[in-house]
Amino acid sequence: MGLDHPVAVETFPDGARRIIAAVYWRHRLGGEAHCLGRVFFSPGGRVPVVELSALRTSPFEYQLGSDYSSAASRLIDILAEIGEVIPDDAVWIEHYGRFSSYGFPDDEGYILIPLHRGVDGVSDDIREHRELPPQEAIEILEGLPTSTVEEDVVKVGLEGIKYW
Repeated sequence: MGLDHPVAVETFPDGARRIIAAVYWRHRLGGEAHCLGRVFFSPGGRVPVVELSALRTSPFEYQLGSDYSSAASRLIDILAEIGEVIPDDAVWIEHYGRFSSYGFPDDEGYILIPLHRGVDGVSDDIREHRELPPQEAIEILEGLPTSTVEEDVVKVGLEGIKYW
């Protein structure tokens, strides 16, 4: 799959960085799926936050939540190709909202996904997934150089896809 999809790397005056990528992977059920991947690095030793946003343009039967570790593995590979490493202690979250499905309300939601790294790559256990209460999501993302899905899909060449 290579780097045939754009990656945007943004650095901010305070030293924070945001990496944005269109993540395409073969879903464990056999079809092609995609999501928006964003990695937030902040100065001062704070643990990086990785956010994979589910997109409604990915086939319904190949939803991000049912194969999160494969999407995460693909994002790890994409970043490695540009010389970036996501540390083992990074916080991984699934992000969803109106850009994920026509059935979602305007509110956005977040699910904490503990990832496990081993000799065979990364894995997750759905029994460990946890919906984040709004206040906890705010605390995790507070101070990070976040932006909207609508802004970031344009930065990685997905502007032809209408999400709203």
